Amino acid sequence: MLTCIRILIVEANVVLRDGIRVVLERTVLPRSSVEGAETLPDESQLGDMTILYLSDNRYTPTPYAALIRKLRAALPTLKIVVLSERLNAPFVKQTIQNGAHGFIYMRDDMELCLSYSVSTLCRDLRYFSPKVAELLATEVTFVAGGDLTNMDKQILQMIAQDFTVQQIAQQLGVSDRSVYRSKAKIREVLNIQNSDNIVDAARRQGLLEETT
Repeated sequence: MLTCIRILIVEANVVLRDGIRVVLERTVLPRSSVEGAETLPDESQLGDMTILYLSDNRYTPTPYAALIRKLRAALPTLKIVVLSERLNAPFVKQTIQNGAHGFIYMRDDMELCLSYSVSTLCRDLRYFSPKVAELLATEVTFVAGGDLTNMDKQILQMIAQDFTVQQIAQQLGVSDRSVYRSKAKIREVLNIQNSDNIVDAARRQGLLEETT
């Protein structure tokens, strides 16, 4: 377990943010620090952070799952935990698929969840609060991110944008047969028979962001 960590809480509500900070300060070891912010700082200011608790109770011009994906790409060692009052399976799965290390439902026992999450994340494990873990356990269609390759995911995104097989093949520099194989794999992962249902099924299972 890490002996010195830096934690940042991003939460617009100052009362809630300070309450989370007090709980985490009782949890972390000496020489560790817990900071709070109303908005997410620039990525250049997050380089030495260990854990980011990111509330979805705030405005962001970037779709939430895309924001997590962007942060993970720029800061691969940063562990991101989502704090949310939304207990919604597609939303939870989108955050996980895009790189979140944990998800805390804010109507669970927050003090207990925050304490457990720090020790769990410092062991390089994911953490889900009880109601989130229960939700995921009942979602038999939950798809692990590793089931699809980056190429498969790219093809899925292009299918959602109405590219034809031939256009996808040309854009990616692969054969039509490779695209068809990828589509078959995507159908298998999504547990569907008809390619016409790929986009809707992928959105339900958190592999594509919901359209607004």
